Amino acid sequence: MTTAPPVALSIRIQARLAAVLLPLALAGGAGADTLLVLKAHQDAAEVAGQRHEAKDSTIELWIGEDRISRNDDQVKFVMRPDEIVIVDHARKVYSVLALPADLAKLLPPGAETAPEMWKVDAEVTASDERKKIGEWNARRYSVEVTNPMGLAVRTELWASTELDIDLAAYHRMARQMLEMQPGTEELAAEMAKVEGFPVLQETTVDVAGSMVTTREELLSVETRQPPADAYDPPAGYARTELPMAAPPG
Repeated sequence: MTTAPPVALSIRIQARLAAVLLPLALAGGAGADTLLVLKAHQDAAEVAGQRHEAKDSTIELWIGEDRISRNDDQVKFVMRPDEIVIVDHARKVYSVLALPADLAKLLPPGAETAPEMWKVDAEVTASDERKKIGEWNARRYSVEVTNPMGLAVRTELWASTELDIDLAAYHRMARQMLEMQPGTEELAAEMAKVEGFPVLQETTVDVAGSMVTTREELLSVETRQPPADAYDPPAGYARTELPMAAPPG
């Protein structure tokens, strides 16, 4: 198997982070734990010479007063006040990254680049177009994110203010999450323009010419007692040092 060069690896990690950061940056925290279930689809794609087949999955997003968990069949991200836990389900390992985080710790040796290369340019455009998505009335927004490393993320999202979620508590945590990548100040400011939670979003990630398209739609929202491992790695997973548990591209 051919190993991708350091720059390709860094771009692939950026793509994974972008896919996670955008929805998290729009989530909200509530006094009691809230479970949001989303259905996700990813089109077939070839990235850095590797073929990825189309797939469907379910995402569970748990939101507590001071903690967040986003879990699918590949990777689980848990955000606590002072750390982020990254879980790789395929290898049954996890890593812990202290906050404020240093993205360089996610990169393999030799993949380091100048800080200015990580700077993210972002633009959010609100539309007057509105329609009902599932149970919720929503407004359309366009999000464009680029950086000098060749990453381009374009998202069309429909956000609703009708969910019974208090956004204020999580916005603080979302800013911490964005701080794990330097140069995201503009992205954080732009995402603040979006009112509500994205009940539907369609995203195209251009990774140096390789296109990955995903779609996420909110299915349900409920407040209830979380399971014991909602904010922890699954039992039996081994802890490892970064970047070994960095999620695959």
